[in-house]
This record gives sequence, C-alpha cells and structure tokens, in this order.
Amino acid sequence: MPLFAQITDSHLRADEPERVLKLRAGVDRILGLGVAPDAVLVTGDIADDGGSSEYEDAARELARLDVPLVVLPGNHDDRAGMRAAFGLPGTGEERLQSVSVHGGVRVVACDTLVPGSDDGDLDVAWVAKRLAEDRLTPTVVAMHHPPYLVGIEQMDGMAPPADQRAELARVLEAAPNVIRVVAGHLHLTTAASVGGVVAVTAPSVNIQLAPDYGTGLVAITDAQAGVMVHAVTGDGIASHVIPV
Repeated sequence: MPLFAQITDSHLRADEPERVLKLRAGVDRILGLGVAPDAVLVTGDIADDGGSSEYEDAARELARLDVPLVVLPGNHDDRAGMRAAFGLPGTGEERLQSVSVHGGVRVVACDTLVPGSDDGDLDVAWVAKRLAEDRLTPTVVAMHHPPYLVGIEQMDGMAPPADQRAELARVLEAAPNVIRVVAGHLHLTTAASVGGVVAVTAPSVNIQLAPDYGTGLVAITDAQAGVMVHAVTGDGIASHVIPV
C-alpha cells in the first residue's frame, strides 16, 4: 500500500529555536508510523523569513526520515535558500516544480510562490502539461496555497486567482487518474472538491489557526499541531490527520 506523509508550515526562525523542536516532533511522529512512507511531501513555509540557517535546520531534521522528500515553497520561503539546503535543481527565481514517482504513485509538485507577496500564483499550464503526459498512473498534485476558497476572508485573499482556480478545475476534470490534491498554508485542516477531485490542507507542524467566521479573520490557537498521512488503497486514497 503506497503511503505518503505530509508535513507543512514549520515556519522556522533562528530566534525561536523551539520551532525546530516542533519540526523534530513532527519528524519523530512520522518515524513512529510503523512503516516508512514512500515519500514525504513538504508543502511549504519551511522558514518564516527565508533564512539560510532555517533551511539547513529543516534539511537536517527531515533527512532523519531517510525517504524521498518532495519539497516545494510557500509564500514565506526563498527558492535560492531551499535549493542550496536541499540540493534542488534550477537557479534564480525559476519555479521549484517537479514530477516524481513513489510507490507507483506520481507526484506533481507545484510552486505557488510570488516573491514578496503572500498571494498564491499557480502555473496551470505547467500542471496541465504534466498531467497530459500520463493519464494512467495514480497521481497526487501538491502545492502550498490551496486552490479553493474556504470561506475565511483573510485566507481566501491569498488564494490563487479565480481564473487559475477555474482553469485548474477544468484540467482536473480531464485527468481521471488524479486521486488527491494536497496543500498547506491554512494552518488548519480543510477539504473541498476541485474539478471532481478531493483537495485537502494539512495542519501545521508548528502553530494552528482558528477562524472567526463573523469577521473573516484567523487567530493563533492552542490546538494541537499535526502532520497528515495519505494512504493509497484499492478504493483510492484516504487522508489522515496525525496529531503531533
């Protein structure tokens, strides 16, 4: 049974070393699953301000998993720092996007980072091209910003633009082998349907946010941190929240 772990939004800061301990606890939780995942999806906001030492800390902790990592940036990240710490290909502000296969499942990893902005930007044409290359292999699409609105104004203001979300839905409708879309960014667990595919966000391994639906804002809460596990089964895929 192919198994993927997802860890997101560690927001490491050099002046707050306890955040490394939270990431370490998340890694320990994955190590304690009883079986090694086929890959770990690291869905962005690894560092809070894109500092090189934070990426070095993250790379050291995540290396303890000793499994393939699929690493992509969030709105707080720096592509150059990530490339240096994780040995990722590419240069400059070229998007950190990749396609890989783990346990017979294809992972299409998208870069939604807009340097200097919290807003997401999705290269839908790139996603469409990658999905068109293989219509048979079970596929997971991963990104930082969720490609759907969640009804929380503060977070929805950072979502990829409406035209990109609509075009992605059309692309997914034409890709029946996509079994899940996974994202981070929200610091809470949500689920929606995008083009007929279930899309989910994983909880933060650091701090959780709670929505105030009256004001449309979010606030830090004392809810437990977590990681997510995606188990590919004979019926499709099931996504589990694992408290840390």
